[in-house]
Amino acid sequence: MEPTEMIKLIIDGTIRVFFDGSEYSFTPELNRNNTFYFWLNPQSYDSYKNVKIDHPDANLIARLSTLTRIEKLMGSEYYPIWTKEDGLITQTENFVRLNGRYYTIQFLEELLDKITDFKRINI
Repeated sequence: MEPTEMIKLIIDGTIRVFFDGSEYSFTPELNRNNTFYFWLNPQSYDSYKNVKIDHPDANLIARLSTLTRIEKLMGSEYYPIWTKEDGLITQTENFVRLNGRYYTIQFLEELLDKITDFKRINI
């Protein structure tokens, strides 16, 4: 997904973003000048990030390429709206909750297939 599309996807609402080995929660916003901004760490005022949507900088593009999952707060639960494996997830998909996290049926089916294949190799 293009960086600009990714930014537009996560602009509305409170989200959790998972990078390789890291998790951040923030509420991104878009101001009148078409500038996207968010707190990398809500507890630290030093982590404020300003990004022009039309021209994302190289650091942001590199950071977005390490994304593994985006979850959006809906009611009292976070639901996945994009994963590296599934791409963009529509709200009409079925989810299964495991250990406090929601997974798509398709992702779990593919995971089971991989486990089955692995067991065949090691028998």
